[in-house]
Amino acid sequence: MIESLAEKLHNTLDWFSTKGADLLVGVILLALFSFIGSFLRKKLLKQAAKTPEKGVVIGFIGNIMMAVMVVVGLSLFLREMGWSRLTAGLLAGAGFISIVIGIAFKDIGENFLAGILLAFSRPFQIGDRIEVDSNSGRVLQLNLRNTHLRTSDGRDVFIPNSLLVNRVLTNYTRDGLMRHDFLIEIDDSEDIGKVTQLIIKTMEGVQQVQQAQRLKPFVLIDSFGSNTVKLKVFLWLNLREIETSSPIIKSRVMKRVHEMLLNEGIAMPGSIIEIKNYEKPDAANK
Repeated sequence: MIESLAEKLHNTLDWFSTKGADLLVGVILLALFSFIGSFLRKKLLKQAAKTPEKGVVIGFIGNIMMAVMVVVGLSLFLREMGWSRLTAGLLAGAGFISIVIGIAFKDIGENFLAGILLAFSRPFQIGDRIEVDSNSGRVLQLNLRNTHLRTSDGRDVFIPNSLLVNRVLTNYTRDGLMRHDFLIEIDDSEDIGKVTQLIIKTMEGVQQVQQAQRLKPFVLIDSFGSNTVKLKVFLWLNLREIETSSPIIKSRVMKRVHEMLLNEGIAMPGSIIEIKNYEKPDAANK
């Protein structure tokens, strides 16, 4: 038994004497490339935190660089140890496992690839208001698996990225601008031109309403009713320049316009309800 242990110890020492230098070099190479990959990844993640709109792309590149550095380091380690055939076998096995995992987690893989496409094509940015499959809200975060939306009523919606790629996506604020409108009903005896000028002048006093040449507020006749005229008021807001939500700004504008019309004595008739009594006078007196 002692001879067997001595033989094993001798074989081990002999292996280290011949392969020890190769083992040391291989470990150093593996550690070095792993350190380089980790260092580059941390640098890129810090940069991603500073630029949220490019965070997904930068983070993805950082993870790819980390993986490449580890694979290169592992390959060099196996080569130094004289296990080149093992390297080929590991790569072949990794490819087979990737296929199996891809089939088993098809949806996750699809969302992952869709996240990469969205990160590079960038049909929307953080803060944009988008709509897909009747889900509408402001984009809070985009990662490689899903996109986080916050709806106007405070709900958090997480949409798989594959839906954003395969379905119709509406971006209401790609340039930050969004148009709003509301209706006003006035008496048909009022001067429509005068009322229109008063409404536009009132909205010029609201700071958040855009006043650029092609974005100025305007008023159109929407329809005619019995003794009334419906006017439709249009205005543009830049959602990237306002801190309050756009419905609140719109409500403020409507309030100012309403107060102005009252102060100017513009008639805004209410709904007229006609009540008919079909009972005969004699029957009503009984």
